[in-house]
Amino acid sequence: MKLTLILFLILTSIAVFGTTVKPVKVTDPTDPKLECTSWRIGSYGSYIYKSPSKYDLVFWPYTSSSGIMYCKDSGFISFIGDSKLKETELVKIKEYLKKNTKKPNTFLLKLKRLEEIYALRDKKPKFKNAFKRSLAYLYETNKKHKSANRCRKEALEGLYKLLKTKLSDYDKLQYTYLTANYERQLGNVKKSDKNISKLKNMIKKIKDDKNEQKKLKGAADYFSELLEDTKFIKKGGVLRPKLPKK
Repeated sequence: MKLTLILFLILTSIAVFGTTVKPVKVTDPTDPKLECTSWRIGSYGSYIYKSPSKYDLVFWPYTSSSGIMYCKDSGFISFIGDSKLKETELVKIKEYLKKNTKKPNTFLLKLKRLEEIYALRDKKPKFKNAFKRSLAYLYETNKKHKSANRCRKEALEGLYKLLKTKLSDYDKLQYTYLTANYERQLGNVKKSDKNISKLKNMIKKIKDDKNEQKKLKGAADYFSELLEDTKFIKKGGVLRPKLPKK
């Protein structure tokens, strides 16, 4: 979930059609004698950034089962490409797996385990936030709206903390945009409107600055377009605003 790469792909609009993945076998990070089924990403295109997951700013493959690696023998689970464990993480996860021997046999149970495993991992705040947003979308698409609401509420709290830290201009744009969406989806319309105003002011400054980088101006255009949908977000478990017909 490298957001700078995502931004690059949005702005360059890759013309690839169809998402493709290939199953691959990798060594289980909790036991070198075991193997796990993971996925190798093949092709995808800029259309993935137009999917409803754009309101959470998370994108394929992390919005589908293709983004998840599951180790059937040990019960370990992670996002693809994120299975390298620190020694301290390994100790805690092995202990968890010893206590939780029943293997998750449905996608929802795998999501629950994914959340529990990542709670034991030492990840940076930006990753944790993107993880919560991916979980929210995955729970939502599996009709677990209560869990989706919980994850978005937790992500919102994290976003406000991140916005108090030193961030790139792009991160300030994306996190402010997300706070506007999440406040509205959680029923806090006044707070959402306040954050919409903040974001509009940020976008205006970027567009008015003749020396600003082209990529950041492109990002400002992207968030300006997305912001048009925010006012149609309704309180509830589904972050998918019903837009008026054009």
